[in-house]
This record gives sequence, structure tokens and C-alpha cells, in this order.
Amino acid sequence: MNELVGKRFNLEQSDYTIVDVRNIDGEMMVYAEPPEPAKGPGRAAFRYSDIEAHLVVVSESA
Repeated sequence: MNELVGKRFNLEQSDYTIVDVRNIDGEMMVYAEPPEPAKGPGRAAFRYSDIEAHLVVVSESA
């Protein structure tokens, strides 16, 4: 799941970039940060299943 690092998603009108992915007791946890420093915690944790539909698909061109 490390291929998710660097991918972006938008949730509740906030943008996030994935910085780490961990398997915790069989649950894929995604750690993400907003693109700009925010007041309060800078990193948030999400269940992969909760954000999967929100991931931005970026096509790679050669």
C-alpha cells in the first residue's frame, strides 16, 4: 500500500496528501496532511476504506 504515499484526496472540503500507510491489526490506516500548515494537528489518520472513493486519480504521462 506504499503506492498510496503522495496521493491526494478531498474530504469535507479539505485537501489532504497521504504521507504514510500502516496495517494495524488488519486495518489499513492512512496518515495524511493538509497541503498548507493548519492550526492544530497537522496530520490526520483515516481508515483506507473510508477515503478510498475520495482518492484523486492522476494519470501519468511519459
